[in-house]
Amino acid sequence: MDTYRARRNFAVTAEPAPRYPKPSAGDPMFVVQKHQAHRAGLHWDFRLEHGGVLWSWAVRKGPSLDPHDKRIAAHVEDHPIDYAEFQGRIPDGQYGAGTVETWDRGTWLPLGDPEAGRRDGEIKFVLDGQRLRGKFTLVRLRPRPNERRRQDNWLLIKGHDEEERAGADAPALEAAIPFHRAPTAETSDRAAGDPDDAAQPDADPDPAAPARGNSGKGASASEKGASASEKGASAPRRTRKASRKTAPADDPPAEGAKRGPLPESQAPQLAELSDTVPEGDEWLAEIKFDGYRLLLFVDSGTARVVTRNGHDWTDRLPAVARAAAALPVETALLDGELVALDAQGISSFPALQAALSAGRDDTLALYLFDLLHLDGWDLRPAPLTERKRVLATLDLGGDMLRYSDHHLGQAVEMRQAACRMKLEGIICKQAEAPYRAGRGHGWRKIKCQGREEFVVLGWTPPAGSRTGFGALHVGYWDAEGGLHYAGGVGTGFSDDELTRLSARLADLAADPPRGLLVAGDPLDSSIHWVRPELVIEVQFIAWTGAGRVRHAVYLGVREDKSAREVVRDVANPESPRQAIRPKPPRGGTRDKARPVIAVPPRRRRAEPSSRPAPAPEAATPPAPDATAPPAKSSRIVTARKPKARSVTLEGITISHPDRELWPGITKQALAEYWIAIADHALPGLAHRPLAVVRCPEGVAGEHFFQKHAHGSMPPGIREGSADGAPFLAIDDLAGLVAMAQVSAVELHAWGAAEADPLHPDQIVFDLDPGEGVPFTQVIEAAHDVRDRLERLGLTGFCRTTGGKGLHIVVPLAPKADWGVVKPFCRAFAETMGQDAPDRYLSTMKKADRRGRILVDWLRNGLGATAVASFCPRARPGAGVATPLAWDEVTRTLDPASLNLRTVPERLARQRIDPWQDFDKARQPLPVSSGTTEVASPKASAPARKARIVRAAAPKKR
Repeated sequence: MDTYRARRNFAVTAEPAPRYPKPSAGDPMFVVQKHQAHRAGLHWDFRLEHGGVLWSWAVRKGPSLDPHDKRIAAHVEDHPIDYAEFQGRIPDGQYGAGTVETWDRGTWLPLGDPEAGRRDGEIKFVLDGQRLRGKFTLVRLRPRPNERRRQDNWLLIKGHDEEERAGADAPALEAAIPFHRAPTAETSDRAAGDPDDAAQPDADPDPAAPARGNSGKGASASEKGASASEKGASAPRRTRKASRKTAPADDPPAEGAKRGPLPESQAPQLAELSDTVPEGDEWLAEIKFDGYRLLLFVDSGTARVVTRNGHDWTDRLPAVARAAAALPVETALLDGELVALDAQGISSFPALQAALSAGRDDTLALYLFDLLHLDGWDLRPAPLTERKRVLATLDLGGDMLRYSDHHLGQAVEMRQAACRMKLEGIICKQAEAPYRAGRGHGWRKIKCQGREEFVVLGWTPPAGSRTGFGALHVGYWDAEGGLHYAGGVGTGFSDDELTRLSARLADLAADPPRGLLVAGDPLDSSIHWVRPELVIEVQFIAWTGAGRVRHAVYLGVREDKSAREVVRDVANPESPRQAIRPKPPRGGTRDKARPVIAVPPRRRRAEPSSRPAPAPEAATPPAPDATAPPAKSSRIVTARKPKARSVTLEGITISHPDRELWPGITKQALAEYWIAIADHALPGLAHRPLAVVRCPEGVAGEHFFQKHAHGSMPPGIREGSADGAPFLAIDDLAGLVAMAQVSAVELHAWGAAEADPLHPDQIVFDLDPGEGVPFTQVIEAAHDVRDRLERLGLTGFCRTTGGKGLHIVVPLAPKADWGVVKPFCRAFAETMGQDAPDRYLSTMKKADRRGRILVDWLRNGLGATAVASFCPRARPGAGVATPLAWDEVTRTLDPASLNLRTVPERLARQRIDPWQDFDKARQPLPVSSGTTEVASPKASAPARKARIVRAAAPKKR
C-alpha cells in the first residue's frame, strides 16, 4: 500500500485511503473499472481481490471474450479493497486524474496457487461477472532489451470455453450487456434521509415496457403516462388532468422560457445518424417512430398541421387538427410524429400510407415529444427536460394525441429493448439543450441495423467499368418452405471478391425459380438466376414495406452455413405476396441449368441424372468473366439493356438516368449514392446556403458554377439570398436527389447556416499543394494547422477534398460576423507563410506556388464556399470529400481510394463517426474585442505578424 498511499493526497481526492486489510466474505471478488484518464487516456482497470488487497492491472483496450484478443495489461500498484466501491471523478493534479466508473463486477476462482502464479508470471482463473465470464489467463511478458526494467506488462487472454464470443471486445460487451450496479450504502442513506426523494419512484431498470408503450401498444391512460425515469429528479406524473393549470402571467411554465408570440412558422430540429449510442445522464432516449413528422400550431381554438417541409396538411388531416384544436390552451406549438400502429402496436409506414390514401387519419396516432410554445411563452430556449415536463402535464384528451416518453441515461438499454421489439431504433437527445432548428449533433438517431444471412438467388450485370456483376439478389425461406425475394445487394465487394463470386455464380447457373414469393415492385428483368445454394452475410439499415433490404452492404460468404439454414419469419408479412416464376433475362431463356423450385433444398425434387442439351437460343449466359476488359463488359451490357427514359427516386423524376457523369457512373448512380449516405451528408448541406458545379455533359464536358436558380428547378431545390449574396438550398434527401437530376456534381456550402448567414459557424483552411509538392508534405501541413489551432483554443477536423489537398474545418460558436472572421483567417494563413515561407504561402499567385502549399483562407467570407463533406468532385476518379479521424491522416493516406464507389462501403463498416464531436468543439473566435488582432500560433513570432487592421479585398479568381 506504500506506493498507492504515496501517489495520492487523500485531502483532495475522494479515493479511499488504505486501512487494515479486510477480505470480503465469501468468494473473492473481481472488479473492472472504466477509467477515462486525462493523461493516460481511456483504459480499463482490472482488479482481483487477494490477501485483503486488489491486485491491479491497467488494460488499454479493455478485456474481451474473444480468445484471439490478447490485451496488454500493465501491472500497477495494489489497491485497497474499498477501491472496488469507488466511482466518480479524480481531481485534476492528482494521480490518474479523470473519471472512474464500474464496468463489471463479480467473483473469481483461481485455478492453482495465485501467489505462485503471480511470482512465476502466469495466473489462471475463472470469472463470474455480468459481462466477463469463463476462463482467463494473465501471462507476464518478458521485457524487451530497451524497455524500462520497472515496467511489468502482462497479457490478459480469454480461455477457450462455452463463454467465448468472437468479436466480443469491451465496446461490444458494453453495447450488448447492460451492467446493473447493486445499491450502495451511500444511495440507501440518501434515500432514507430525504423523505421528498423517497417519495419519488425509482428509475425503471428495464426500459422495455415504456418503449413498448411508446410504440403504441394498447395501454391505459396511466400507462401512457409512465414515469420519465429521470435519475435524481422528480418525475412528473403522466396521469391526465381535467384541465391544465395555467401558470401566472409573470411565472414562466419552464425554466429558461421567454415571453414571445406564437411563431408563424418553425423549421423542426432534426437528428443525425450515429453508429454509437451516447452515454450518460446528459442524454435522454426516445423511441424512433416510422411515420411523418408534424408540427401543430394551436391558436384560440383553431389548429394548423404542418409537415417538416412546411406544407400545410390541415385539410388532409382533419381528425388530427380537431384533436389539436381541442387542447386546453390558448396558444401552443407542439412537435411530434404521426404513425399508424399495427396489431402489435408497432408503427408501420406502409399502414400509414394506406390510411392517408384512404382518408382515414382518424385511425392514426400522433406521438408528441416536444413543446416549443405555450400561452405566450417561447419554450425553445428552455432545456429539453423542462419542455417535456410541461408537455407531460397537458391533457391530450384521448388516443389521437399521445405523449412520447423517454429515459434519461439509459440509451443503451433502451436501444436493446427497441431492437428486441423490432422497432426502427431510438432517438438520443441532449437533455439540457434548447430547441435548435435544423440537423445537428444535439439529436442523434441510432437504428437497429439488420445483419443477417441470405441465400443468393441471382445476379444482375455490371454497369460501366465495373466487372463481374452489378448486384447480388437474395432471399430466404419461411417456416412453411416458401422462398421469398429480399432485394439486391450492390455494395461491399472488392475486386477480388467480384472475381471469386463470379466464378461460383457461373457454376450455379439455373432456370428462374418457380413459386418465388415477391411483394412490391416487379423484379429486375436482367437478373440471371442461380441455384439457391450460396449463403452470404449482409448488413442493412431496415426492411422496406415490401419486405426488401434497404441500403444493403455485402459482408462476406458464410461458408459455415448451408442454404437450408436460411429460414426466418416473413419480413413485413402484411404486404401481399405473389408466387411467380420470373422471366429469364433478356437476350436468353432457360438453358441447360437445372430448374429451381422455390422450396428449401431438402424439400426440392430429386434432380435428373442427366440434362438434355438445350437449343442455342435458349441459353442463359454464364456469370460474366470478372477478368474481361471493362470497356468490353460495358459495351455488352449497354447493348443488351435498353436505356430507361426516366426513373423516380424519393419522389424526384430522374430524366436520362443512364447518362454518364463519370466513366461508368450515371445520373441514377449519383442519386443512389446520395440515398445511401444521406444521413451522413445532410448535416453539412441541409438548411445551408449552397453553390453547385453542374456538368450536364458529364465531367469531361462543360462545367458551370451556379448560385442562382436560373429557370425552373426540380422540387427540393430552393433559392435564397443573404445581404445581396444569392444561394441555392435544400432541406432533405429529395433535395439531394434533385441535385443529381440537374447534374449538379459538386455541392459547395457556405460557412454559415441559412438561419444566420452573417455569423459563420465554421471556417475552412484549404491546403492546396503546388507543383512538385508530395502529398506527405500536405499531411505534415495538416498536423501543423491542427497544432496551431489548438494553441488558440480551437479544434480542427480534417477531410479530404476529393482532389490532391486537404481541408481543415474548424467549428465555431456563431457569434462573430464575417467582418471579424475573414481577417482572422487571413491573419492565420499569413502567419503560417511568414513562419515557414519555404513551405507555405497565403496568396493565389501561381508563379509563387511551385514547391509550396497554399493555405487558402478565401473560403471564408460572405458568399464564399468550400466543397461539403461527402460531396463528389467533377474530376476523373469521382473522388469524394471525406471526413477523417486524425489517426488516419498519415503518410499511408490515399485520397484517391475515397470515391463515389468506396465511401458508402466505408460508412457502412464505420463503427464511430470521426467527426462525432464536431458540435461539441464549437468555440468563439479568439479575437480581441473591437479589433481583428489574433494571437500568433507560434509563440516566438512577433505579435505584429498576426495583426490586421483591415483585410484587403481579394482579387477575382
